[in-house]
Amino acid sequence: MSLTYANVITLAQTLLDDTSTASGITTSQWVTLFNAANRDVWRLICNINPSYFQTFGDIVWPASTEKLTLSGASYLNTTPYKIVQVEVTALAGNVTPNNLPRKLIPVTFQDRPQMLAQLYAAAPPGSGTPGPSVFTYEEDTTMYVAPLEQQAIPMRIHYSPPRAAVAGASNDVVLGGRAQSFHDAVAHRLAVYAGAKRGGSVIGAQLWAESENLIRNSAPTRNEGEPWRVRTVC
Repeated sequence: MSLTYANVITLAQTLLDDTSTASGITTSQWVTLFNAANRDVWRLICNINPSYFQTFGDIVWPASTEKLTLSGASYLNTTPYKIVQVEVTALAGNVTPNNLPRKLIPVTFQDRPQMLAQLYAAAPPGSGTPGPSVFTYEEDTTMYVAPLEQQAIPMRIHYSPPRAAVAGASNDVVLGGRAQSFHDAVAHRLAVYAGAKRGGSVIGAQLWAESENLIRNSAPTRNEGEPWRVRTVC
């Protein structure tokens, strides 16, 4: 069951022994502190195992195009926080036995020149290359591919989207409703932030340290589809 904004505020206030309205923290400040705590936990989980928040978008990579801005309305229409995997297919539409995906290999921006030289030496332009083989994601929005394809190519991008802030409605869900086993960690992180405005919170810091340790130890692997115990390993 997902915790809500109201649940987390109540838990953090209880941990701080501060359930009164005269706490010195305004409603708008609680919203700001909650969003900071929510982002902290989300980033920690996402950096350890992005599959908790993973989604995908299908785009068509234009012919003879080296780079494009993924946040454009014609593409993902958002700026990915983390790209997990990029796949291309020969045909648009769903994966089928006759339209299997091919994974692109991620490379660093610094390694692109060497990779380009190797790829084009092995398969010069116009020689019937199978399309792009590597990609680089830079500057938070720009993606590069190589080699260049002489025709438009369907592409599926698996990514973790940015964590949107909440407005502070009582039913706003923690972590977008994902990673429910770590929702209490947001309250523990919030207790640290709220406690800092009152000179610090020992219990908040202790609980957050325990939650952070739990996430680091548990998030890298997750079980899905019980009782079959299929494991997703990052």
